[in-house]
Amino acid sequence: MMLAITPLRTYSKAIRTLKGKHRMKTNTRFQSFVTDVKVAGRAFTRAVNAGARTLAAQSWPVLLVAAIVLACILTIIPLAVTLFIAFLVFKYVANAIFDRRPRPVAHRDVE
Repeated sequence: MMLAITPLRTYSKAIRTLKGKHRMKTNTRFQSFVTDVKVAGRAFTRAVNAGARTLAAQSWPVLLVAAIVLACILTIIPLAVTLFIAFLVFKYVANAIFDRRPRPVAHRDVE
């Protein structure tokens, strides 16, 4: 003798009625976010393609100069900023440890 197995219902009758014509709307904020991400992705792809076409059209000496300039921008400028901040912090720490305050400038009366 075989037993008939009935599927278990995991949702109630109230939720089942919402599956028809009175469905709940999707989250419009999330959909607009997804749309914005897609638009940004397409714009980024177009920009990368345009940049690749521009680089492909350049001569080798121009590409060499561009590579050197880009290397300088990516290495020397951050190094200079980092050293500036390091020496500034060192100055404040040294002033705090040795308790040296800047002396006021003596003004002379010029007549």
